[in-house]
Amino acid sequence: MTDTTRADKDRLPNTGCEPNWEHGLTSIFIEVQTDKGLYGTRNTAVLSVNYDREASLYEKYLESGIRKDHIVHYQIE
Repeated sequence: MTDTTRADKDRLPNTGCEPNWEHGLTSIFIEVQTDKGLYGTRNTAVLSVNYDREASLYEKYLESGIRKDHIVHYQIE
């Protein structure tokens, strides 16, 4: 959920956006410095359910400029 690996520039689609901007948006976790400040991912969440009907919610989020993690486990009846 924090992978900042970007696509190869020669594989970018032609969306009409400026190429450097388009390249900055290709990673799963986005952090792009702009003239107005940092632009990027604020939160991500993953929900997983296993065969025993156990569900887990994994969340990463930004709170007051600090990145935090939160995990909740559920049993589905």
